[in-house]
Amino acid sequence: VLFTFTLKRKRNKTIRYQGKTIAHIGISKQTKPANKLYQIGTGVEIIPLQYIHDTRKGDTLDLMVLYDGNPVISPCTITPEGKRGLPVLADKNYKISLPVKYNGRYLITSYYKTMGCSLTFEIK
Repeated sequence: VLFTFTLKRKRNKTIRYQGKTIAHIGISKQTKPANKLYQIGTGVEIIPLQYIHDTRKGDTLDLMVLYDGNPVISPCTITPEGKRGLPVLADKNYKISLPVKYNGRYLITSYYKTMGCSLTFEIK
Protein backbone atom coordinates (compact mmCIF):
# COMPACT_ATOMS: atom_id res chain seq x y z
CA VAL A 1 0.00 0.00 0.00
CA LEU A 2 1.31 3.43 -0.90
CA PHE A 3 0.04 6.42 1.12
CA THR A 4 0.78 9.87 -0.30
CA PHE A 5 0.03 13.46 0.63
CA THR A 6 0.81 16.89 -0.78
CA LEU A 7 1.08 20.30 0.85
CA LYS A 8 0.66 23.71 -0.74
CA ARG A 9 0.35 27.27 0.50
CA LYS A 10 -3.14 28.66 1.03
CA ARG A 11 -3.18 31.08 -1.92
CA ASN A 12 -0.82 29.19 -4.18
CA LYS A 13 -1.88 26.19 -6.25
CA THR A 14 1.70 24.97 -6.62
CA ILE A 15 2.50 21.87 -4.60
CA ARG A 16 5.41 22.56 -2.26
CA TYR A 17 5.85 19.19 -0.55
CA GLN A 18 5.04 15.57 -1.35
CA GLY A 19 5.16 12.78 1.20
CA LYS A 20 4.97 9.04 0.68
CA THR A 21 4.70 6.12 3.11
CA ILE A 22 5.13 2.52 2.02
CA ALA A 23 3.27 -0.11 4.03
CA HIS A 24 3.29 -3.79 3.11
CA ILE A 25 0.26 -5.62 4.44
CA GLY A 26 0.50 -9.35 3.95
CA ILE A 27 2.62 -11.00 1.29
CA SER A 28 1.83 -10.74 -2.39
CA LYS A 29 3.76 -11.56 -5.51
CA GLN A 30 4.58 -8.32 -7.33
CA THR A 31 4.42 -8.17 -11.09
CA LYS A 32 5.78 -4.63 -11.46
CA PRO A 33 9.45 -3.71 -10.96
CA ALA A 34 9.94 -1.98 -7.58
CA ASN A 35 10.86 1.39 -9.11
CA LYS A 36 7.53 1.44 -11.02
CA LEU A 37 5.48 0.07 -8.12
CA TYR A 38 6.52 2.91 -5.79
CA GLN A 39 6.56 5.72 -8.38
CA ILE A 40 3.88 8.42 -8.59
CA GLY A 41 5.44 10.16 -11.61
CA THR A 42 4.80 13.83 -10.77
CA GLY A 43 6.61 16.37 -8.62
CA VAL A 44 9.61 15.42 -6.51
CA GLU A 45 9.64 11.93 -5.05
CA ILE A 46 12.03 9.42 -3.55
CA ILE A 47 11.63 5.86 -4.79
CA PRO A 48 13.24 2.60 -3.66
CA LEU A 49 14.78 0.61 -6.50
CA GLN A 50 13.98 -2.72 -4.85
CA TYR A 51 11.10 -4.04 -2.78
CA ILE A 52 11.09 -2.70 0.78
CA HIS A 53 9.57 -5.91 2.16
CA ASP A 54 12.60 -7.90 0.93
CA THR A 55 15.09 -5.56 2.67
CA ARG A 56 16.62 -6.59 6.01
CA LYS A 57 19.15 -5.23 8.48
CA GLY A 58 22.61 -5.60 6.89
CA ASP A 59 21.30 -5.12 3.33
CA THR A 60 21.82 -2.07 1.13
CA LEU A 61 18.70 -0.31 -0.13
CA ASP A 62 19.11 1.68 -3.34
CA LEU A 63 16.99 4.80 -3.75
CA MET A 64 16.53 7.48 -6.40
CA VAL A 65 15.08 11.01 -6.39
CA LEU A 66 12.80 11.79 -9.33
CA TYR A 67 11.37 15.07 -10.60
CA ASP A 68 8.32 14.57 -12.83
CA GLY A 69 9.41 10.97 -13.37
CA ASN A 70 13.03 11.79 -14.32
CA PRO A 71 16.05 11.06 -12.08
CA VAL A 72 17.82 14.06 -10.53
CA ILE A 73 20.81 14.49 -8.25
CA SER A 74 19.41 16.06 -5.11
CA PRO A 75 20.67 16.20 -1.51
CA CYS A 76 18.92 13.78 0.85
CA THR A 77 18.86 13.19 4.58
CA ILE A 78 18.43 9.64 5.84
CA THR A 79 17.16 9.35 9.41
CA PRO A 80 16.67 5.95 11.06
CA GLU A 81 14.24 5.95 13.99
CA GLY A 82 15.91 7.36 17.12
CA LYS A 83 19.14 8.25 15.30
CA ARG A 84 20.64 11.40 13.82
CA GLY A 85 20.05 12.25 10.18
CA LEU A 86 22.82 11.49 7.70
CA PRO A 87 23.17 13.78 4.65
CA VAL A 88 23.84 11.93 1.38
CA LEU A 89 24.03 12.74 -2.32
CA ALA A 90 23.33 10.50 -5.29
CA ASP A 91 26.14 9.15 -7.42
CA LYS A 92 26.58 10.00 -11.13
CA ASN A 93 23.98 7.30 -11.97
CA TYR A 94 21.44 9.09 -9.72
CA LYS A 95 21.52 6.24 -7.19
CA ILE A 96 21.62 6.65 -3.40
CA SER A 97 22.85 3.55 -1.54
CA LEU A 98 21.48 3.25 1.98
CA PRO A 99 23.24 0.71 4.20
CA VAL A 100 20.44 -0.66 6.41
CA LYS A 101 22.12 -0.76 9.82
CA TYR A 102 19.00 -0.80 12.00
CA ASN A 103 15.56 -2.34 12.16
CA GLY A 104 12.74 0.16 12.57
CA ARG A 105 11.32 3.15 10.75
CA TYR A 106 13.29 5.30 8.33
CA LEU A 107 12.60 8.83 7.14
CA ILE A 108 14.28 10.04 3.97
CA THR A 109 13.85 13.68 2.95
CA SER A 110 14.98 15.60 -0.10
CA TYR A 111 14.23 18.71 -2.12
CA TYR A 112 14.61 19.83 -5.71
CA LYS A 113 14.04 23.33 -7.02
CA THR A 114 11.31 24.68 -4.70
CA MET A 115 9.72 21.35 -3.77
CA GLY A 116 10.42 19.04 -0.86
CA CYS A 117 9.58 15.38 -0.46
CA SER A 118 9.85 12.53 2.00
CA LEU A 119 9.64 8.76 2.10
CA THR A 120 8.96 6.69 5.21
CA PHE A 121 9.10 2.93 5.59
CA GLU A 122 9.91 0.30 8.19
CA ILE A 123 12.54 -2.44 8.13
CA LYS A 124 11.61 -5.54 10.14
